[in-house]
Amino acid sequence: MTKKDIVTELKPLFYPRAVSIVGASKSLLKIGSMTLMSIVVGQFEGGIYPVNRKGGKILGLKTYTDFKSLPGDTDLLVVCVPASSVAQVMEDGIDAGIGAAVIISSGFSEVGKEGKKLEDEVVRIANNAGVRFVGPNCMGICSSPVKLYPLMNMMMPRPGGTSFVSQSGTLGTVNMLVASNHGIGFNKFVSSGNEADLTAEDLLEYFAKDEDTELVLSFIEGLRDGRRFFEISKEATKRKPFIMLKAGATEEGARAANSHTGSLAGSYLINSIALKQAGVLKASNGTEMLELLKAFSLLPIPKGKRVGIVTPGGGAGVLAADACGKMGLEVPMLSEGLIEEMNKYLPSFWSHGNPVDITASGGIGGSDGADFSALTDSLELLLKSDEIDCAICMGVSFSDMMDSMLSNFPENLKNMLGSFTKAIEPIEKKFNDQLIVLKKKYGKPIVLMGIHESIPKSAMELEENGIILYSEPDLAAFALSKMAWYGDYLKQTTV
Repeated sequence: MTKKDIVTELKPLFYPRAVSIVGASKSLLKIGSMTLMSIVVGQFEGGIYPVNRKGGKILGLKTYTDFKSLPGDTDLLVVCVPASSVAQVMEDGIDAGIGAAVIISSGFSEVGKEGKKLEDEVVRIANNAGVRFVGPNCMGICSSPVKLYPLMNMMMPRPGGTSFVSQSGTLGTVNMLVASNHGIGFNKFVSSGNEADLTAEDLLEYFAKDEDTELVLSFIEGLRDGRRFFEISKEATKRKPFIMLKAGATEEGARAANSHTGSLAGSYLINSIALKQAGVLKASNGTEMLELLKAFSLLPIPKGKRVGIVTPGGGAGVLAADACGKMGLEVPMLSEGLIEEMNKYLPSFWSHGNPVDITASGGIGGSDGADFSALTDSLELLLKSDEIDCAICMGVSFSDMMDSMLSNFPENLKNMLGSFTKAIEPIEKKFNDQLIVLKKKYGKPIVLMGIHESIPKSAMELEENGIILYSEPDLAAFALSKMAWYGDYLKQTTV
């Protein structure tokens, strides 16, 4: 039998016309019921067929006593029954014509030899029928294009362009939800579980070829086929960014990975070198993964690694320059011509260099007594120049800081601070609007550096328009350095 292309092969998994789920009941706290609820609440666009020999209704849906009584064909089977019953359910589903399955049930190879025997039997049944499946021992999958969310913990993401395979169901779904709260949208998600059939390598190959996927993300504990993974990654990164959070950096972590999914972590050093050669963007922790997701989802790829820094405070500029240097970015000296242009817009006491420090007194002022035009004017000159590839600018969020301080003051002073907040809010809004105009006009990455720990309310509007605000200069430099590195990688692969 001719092997199908992976995109064709997995169409029933990600684009089913109807879904059958076995294991749901009227007890809503059971995994099967929660998974069914996730499908219903997600508003899946096709047929939803719960199968339970007791019949009746579950969550308002008619329940079918067996596969023979289903009203039509079903492409995808979701299994949430005890491990000992899974093989029979798979046989029944295959007889009914399913094209793919998601086995959420646990109790297989992850628990020992007896579980491995049960798993091998399921693999045999599926292989004989040519049916691909995810799991077992997984959290489920998502496919936003058809609003399909069979997830046992019901953590449905925001729709978007990122597709994510995670060998940890809990870490994967939680991080997906955190990223969604930061405005990152997901196209597809797979908790790969024991990978008895579909492996991380298979799913990454699919995401690399999937036209709906714009960015690939993975959490990997260990690989079954390192050579195949390398080749898939090398092809994928020519078309779209591939971000990877890799576990197993230590002997202890590698041992834990093996006990979790039975996969081999391999040499972390070798993996790191191979990932770099394949153009994979490696994150060391969840924070780095999120920042890379935000950057590659929202910012344009810079043409180089030369950074222009604009700040109304010298200390912040020094910290940003330090962060850029540590990350391999360049903070170039400004040409005489660019300095002369800056002199037309900035007070005489500005730094006359990069970072462009307009000082606090130069930053707040203008024809109407208070604006931030010196910041945006100097930022525009940097963006317009062919000496600079991307920019870091100190953000303006005095009103948020004042709001956080109000509870510490007596009532009469609260009123005074409140008046200041009301007065400065429209000026800050104008500053943000000007940033959005500059981003669209010049098409270069702009990241803002915060002046306090929390991210202001206005950040969401900026991020929706492709400008990211970081609370620390190190995070800003990290994200820009990875983007510059990937841009350089793309140039080398197209030569």
